[in-house]
Amino acid sequence: GDLAGRRILFWTAYAPLILSSSDIVYRSSVLNTLARTARHLEQMADKMTPGTARIEAWAGVVAAGLLMPGGEGRRLAGEEGLAIALAEGFTDDGGPICRSPVRLLQCLSSLAMLQRCYEARRAVPQSILTETIARGVEALLGVTLGDGHLSSWQGGLPVAKPDVDAVLRACGVKVQPLLQAYDWGYQRLAAKDTVIVL
Repeated sequence: GDLAGRRILFWTAYAPLILSSSDIVYRSSVLNTLARTARHLEQMADKMTPGTARIEAWAGVVAAGLLMPGGEGRRLAGEEGLAIALAEGFTDDGGPICRSPVRLLQCLSSLAMLQRCYEARRAVPQSILTETIARGVEALLGVTLGDGHLSSWQGGLPVAKPDVDAVLRACGVKVQPLLQAYDWGYQRLAAKDTVIVL
């Protein structure tokens, strides 16, 4: 589900390139596959366990609704599902319930792509989306080390600074690192050039 949702987000991000062909059969096939994937996600997203995968599935549905002709109904249903998924999938201090910094990074990447879809349509995103991104960036910065790399927790491998920076730029939020994430369960200690994440 989350992979299908991310696939839709990437398809929409690269739509000008993917759909630049003058081959009508090819273009129709791409749009048909996009619509089928969105229908699949609509039917199965709420059957997924609460968390980042469900969020990314609903984000794909919303993106398809925003960018495909006649997608207003899909967009509204997707926004309703996404709002519930965000409320259930993130703690009050901005971390995902799975507690994985890598999954937070990936989910923020997906939500930033969804924001670009809203911008492309000159539409206003739901406040819960923008608020979740802002809190998520605070939490992400809270578990980022002094060299800019993402710390490694909950089975996630370290992520290099350029990859972390790319997601932070895409989110477009300027906030300070979260120092005490009581719900998410991480604490950040910083003094001069030394950063410890507990």
